Amino acid sequence: MYDLVVVGAGPIGSHLASKFIEENEGSDVLLLEKGEVGKPLKGTGHVSTDLFNYIPKDESFVEKEIYGAEVHNRFGSYSFGKDRQTSYVIDRVEFDSFLLQRAKEKGVEFKKEKFLDYEAEKGKVKVETDEDIYESRLLAGCDGPQSDVRTAAELDGPDKFLHGIFTNQIEVGPIEQDYVEVFLNASKDFFGWKVPREESFEYGLAVELGKDSREALERFSDKEGFNITDVYSGLIPVNPPEKTYKGRTFLCGDAAGQVKPFSGGGLVYGMTAAEIAAEEIDPEDATTVEKYEEAWREELEHEIKLGNKIRKIYKLPFWLRAPPLWIGEKMSQEAHMDKPSSLFRYEGDKTSS
Repeated sequence: MYDLVVVGAGPIGSHLASKFIEENEGSDVLLLEKGEVGKPLKGTGHVSTDLFNYIPKDESFVEKEIYGAEVHNRFGSYSFGKDRQTSYVIDRVEFDSFLLQRAKEKGVEFKKEKFLDYEAEKGKVKVETDEDIYESRLLAGCDGPQSDVRTAAELDGPDKFLHGIFTNQIEVGPIEQDYVEVFLNASKDFFGWKVPREESFEYGLAVELGKDSREALERFSDKEGFNITDVYSGLIPVNPPEKTYKGRTFLCGDAAGQVKPFSGGGLVYGMTAAEIAAEEIDPEDATTVEKYEEAWREELEHEIKLGNKIRKIYKLPFWLRAPPLWIGEKMSQEAHMDKPSSLFRYEGDKTSS
């Protein structure tokens, strides 16, 4: 019998599997993935420097250092954090592969199988895949916004979804730009972005699920003058459900809606939750799963609520967006990408940065 079966070998699943073995010495962990790790590409790979508080930085997946952002409103632009390094652009396929290999080296067993269902029994769960049935003390769903584990557990999903869509425009010669650009008029529901990569610029945006994202990207292309080549897309969950566990089953990452509502990024929040799960959950005591729920909400829920308030600014008319953008620009010098609460610390207050 396994101590933990993790469904989904994306960054959060691989990190949870690694940390669980670290925190529970001698435990047996099985990691399942139905497809090719890191593919199809669903995320931009723009990550904060805080990511490397959780994992080692490796040159195999780091493409570029980023120094802040320039936010474009209709009649003005605002600079955020361009005086210092705030983030990186990473190769998501290489990144996902790196974390999976790291998990294997720590003793995680990996199998390329599709999760189908599970059955809760006394003291264990029976996990069914397209190849076999496995018994485990715990089951973790780290299988993305449309989580099959969440569906099998009959847990509610996130409050809503956005559909992100993006393309890469290859450039001749090295990319000199070292900051990202945000276009608040590119989408009525979210924003558009321009991210410098090693040899290309990535352009993308997000709209509410159900709207025509391709048409929105084409309008953005006409406005900013970039070409649409290969198109990638993925769902962005907004707001966690009321409950992210049931019995011996729990959710992490996008499956649990542990995502920044104002940017759509989920790596740091998901890894935070994964580490909390590894620390709080005892495979011998199913009641500790509830402790995970309480602990991750205590750590992240306040930031998610503040992130929602920031996201509401995007939907304002451009003349109403200008004042909060101006104020945010003045207050953002010590801000962290992953902590909206840091926006409310005035410049010079560095006691908790």
